[in-house]
Amino acid sequence: MIGTPSDSVEAEFPGPTRTVSRRFRDLTVEDDKLVSWASDECPPALRPLLSRLVPPGTASLRVDKGWWPLLQRLDCDIASVEPDYRITRLGEDLGVLDFEINPGDLTDEIADIIAGAQSESTGTCVVCADRAWLYRQGDWLITLCPDHARARDARPARTDADIAEAVPRPTDRELAFALSADVPASAPTAQAEHANRAHLRASADAEEA
Repeated sequence: MIGTPSDSVEAEFPGPTRTVSRRFRDLTVEDDKLVSWASDECPPALRPLLSRLVPPGTASLRVDKGWWPLLQRLDCDIASVEPDYRITRLGEDLGVLDFEINPGDLTDEIADIIAGAQSESTGTCVVCADRAWLYRQGDWLITLCPDHARARDARPARTDADIAEAVPRPTDRELAFALSADVPASAPTAQAEHANRAHLRASADAEEA
């Protein structure tokens, strides 16, 4: 019988390269500690990221623990380019990491770093950080490993219709507000194109699984 992520066993290797055996993907011991974090307090490794959230004083990361290791690496990578950057949006949207920073802190290099993390999120279980695919759970799209998809009675999001039905359509009021605020067309268009490519890749993976 294939073990589930809860059956993980630490490999006997000294030093920081030790790993924890998973079903599809091995985690470093440091990453496994984040995924297995049981306290209500924010883990120390993520406190720098939490301090960057706008408005200050936000107490929640708003994403499940399976993506915490990904967020910790993302924060370190961006901070190496812009140490004082601020996060204006953090969450999960249609199975993809939703992450935005202060526009004044954004550079082409940082945009590439964020895009890489978002791409990684489409193949990372939000619960356990194992290899994952895009699933549909009721009216939601969510990125899960097979074990957690079964536990949640989710089914693979195999078609464009699955994705289209889960995408909330903007109301006339929301569209009018966007126009009145003079929102640049390029920004939402680029974001939509990136999300669409990510969903198509995840759907193709689920089809092959």
